[in-house]
Amino acid sequence: MIADAHPSQIELWKTELAVAKASDLCQQILAFTGKGTIVRQSLSLHEFLRQVVADARLRLAPTPEVEIVAQSGEITLTADALLLRRLVTNLLLNAAEAYPRAGGRVVVEYGCSTADRVWMKVTDFGVGMAADMVETAFEPFASTKGPGRGLGLSAVRGIAITHGGGATLTSTVAGGTTVLVYLVNTLSHDAGCTPPPSSGPTI
Repeated sequence: MIADAHPSQIELWKTELAVAKASDLCQQILAFTGKGTIVRQSLSLHEFLRQVVADARLRLAPTPEVEIVAQSGEITLTADALLLRRLVTNLLLNAAEAYPRAGGRVVVEYGCSTADRVWMKVTDFGVGMAADMVETAFEPFASTKGPGRGLGLSAVRGIAITHGGGATLTSTVAGGTTVLVYLVNTLSHDAGCTPPPSSGPTI
C-alpha cells in the first residue's frame, strides 16, 4: 500500500484531479452548445440572483448600479445552479462593459410567463449595438470588444437551450441592450405569472 505522503500517491491525486476537471470542462462545453446534461436542483430565484449579483460585483469593471426587480411572486426554479450562475454572471459582465466609464445602471428583472416557464431579463442603458452586431450577437466569438472575446452570449444561449428555453437580444446604438432568457421550470406553480414587459424598464 502506498503511503499518503508518497510522491506516487501525490501524482495519482493530481492525475485524478486533472481527469475530473477535463470531464467537467467537456460537460460545460456541451451545455454551452445546448447538448449537455444538467443536474437540476430547487433554487429560490430571487435569493439566487441576489447572491450572484453580490458575487459578480467584484468582477464588474466599470462598476454599475445593479437593481433586481421581481415581476411575479416568489419563484422556486429547478435548474443547474452552476450553469445558471454562469449564465447570469455572463449577462452582468456584458451589461457592465456597455459603459465606457464607471457608473451606469443595470436592471435584472425576472418572472414567470406560465406556471412552468420562467424568464429573466437583463437591461443596460449603455452604448448599445448596431443592427449587424445584434444579428450575430449569439454566435461564438462575436464581439464588439476585439478578437478573443464574445463567448459570453453564446454560452448564455446554450445554457438556456439546455434548460429547455432560449434567449433573445434587442439593442440600439446609444440606447442600451436587453437580453431576455426563457427557462423551462419543472416545478409548476402559480406565482402570479405575467409575460415579461415588452419594453425596457424605466430609467
